[in-house]
Amino acid sequence: MKAIILTGTFVAFIIIYSWVLVFSVVHHTQNRIDRAVAEERASCDARIAAVKAQLSPAVIVEQTETVEEQRVNDSVPAQEGMPNTVAENQTQVQPTEPLGQEKTQVPFEAQAAARAKYVEGLNYFNQDDYVTARQLWLVAVRLDPNNVEAQMGLTKVEELLKE
Repeated sequence: MKAIILTGTFVAFIIIYSWVLVFSVVHHTQNRIDRAVAEERASCDARIAAVKAQLSPAVIVEQTETVEEQRVNDSVPAQEGMPNTVAENQTQVQPTEPLGQEKTQVPFEAQAAARAKYVEGLNYFNQDDYVTARQLWLVAVRLDPNNVEAQMGLTKVEELLKE
């Protein structure tokens, strides 16, 4: 009888030890997976931050203004209706072509800067500052004549300003 009890105890010990061993391996593996996921997440966050920094509206607008200043400094004659300086660009902004004309090719940087100006104008529009919104949307249309959102915003704000 003692032999059966000892054998049963030994089998129970082996079973418990096996479960502890399996749990330990699973726990260790889970920890390694968690660390790998955390490292990958940190890496992805760093890459996303770098891309956002490159595509931030302030950087794009700054790059656009730098290109505009270079055009002026290089004595390239301004196109008809285009301002000669960045300061003029901010005060004398008008669309370069009527709404609804054929689409022109616009560089990505100009599209991004136009989008940033549109969003900034939208913020002012939502605060009922229609004059500032109009000015920003005019800049957006100047930067990207194909920006339909800015064109629609201009139409809406001009209707509101007429009232």
